[in-house]
Amino acid sequence: MTPKDLARVLACRNHPNVRDFMLSQRDINAEEHRQWFEQCVQTGSKQLLIFEAGGDAMGFVSFSAPDPGGTLGNNQRSIRCHQRLGFTQEGVLRDQHFGAGRYYDILCFGLLRAEWQS
Repeated sequence: MTPKDLARVLACRNHPNVRDFMLSQRDINAEEHRQWFEQCVQTGSKQLLIFEAGGDAMGFVSFSAPDPGGTLGNNQRSIRCHQRLGFTQEGVLRDQHFGAGRYYDILCFGLLRAEWQS
């Protein structure tokens, strides 16, 4: 991901069909998004990648060191994406996130170096 991708990734992130499945469901403004990107680049805390098929940008993915974050348990698209990429569900943090008036599980996925390389 490069600075030229910021507007497209932000538009995707703020789209209601995506935002509804994020831990933070509020709109993110361009300045917040830019600061997040710059922090990721400066600290090297995440690998930010644009997924392309046939030369067209199809999505965004980030890889980071293990943290307590994960995927909302009701986000079937993200769950299927993780599974297709070879990730294994390693845990469930039950009722960990409150949003839209209810509690949601957080699913934790992992991929070992040997699994990534195979």
